[in-house]
Amino acid sequence: MINSEHIDFDKELVEKVKRSDEHAFDLLIKRYHNMVYYTCLKILHNKEKAEDATQEIFIKVWKNINFCTDGTYFVSWLTTIVKNHCIDILRKEKKVKEREVSIEEIENQDKIISNMENSQTITKHLKFEYLSTVVEQLPEAQRIVFQKRLDGWSVKEIAGELECPVGTVLSRFSLAKKKIYELMKKTNLRFDDFNE
Repeated sequence: MINSEHIDFDKELVEKVKRSDEHAFDLLIKRYHNMVYYTCLKILHNKEKAEDATQEIFIKVWKNINFCTDGTYFVSWLTTIVKNHCIDILRKEKKVKEREVSIEEIENQDKIISNMENSQTITKHLKFEYLSTVVEQLPEAQRIVFQKRLDGWSVKEIAGELECPVGTVLSRFSLAKKKIYELMKKTNLRFDDFNE
């Protein structure tokens, strides 16, 4: 479950931002910057474009915060802005060489998100988008082990599949988790958030 204190704090910050409180806005950026950035990176497949998009998205948040009628659902409102902004970027590009996902697939994903029943589901979706992007940054050997563990493989099964010692699998999995923890320290996510 999403921590109620987390939601209440978002609501408090949103109300302050509506009163043009720049400090509260800075806190919102710190809480969600990495989530927004890694989601943009997942869609745009380009670091510079993702960085630019992230800045543009938070400018939109500042300008349009009054349209967030209930700060309790800030994450779902933010998610909609992120997805729509990235889709607009893709639509304006005539040739995109660095992405693998088609605009049609992105739009279908957006429809799925718009049909989600509550902000908790949307938040969990965004967390998994972020985790997926973080995992992709791991060295190949660590990434393979980590993904198989997520898929439910046992350490012995992975060792058998990769034809390597169990100790090697455990070492790679430990290094992968350490790297992920380090990246997640930069945002407000905890690894156990993905087990909700």
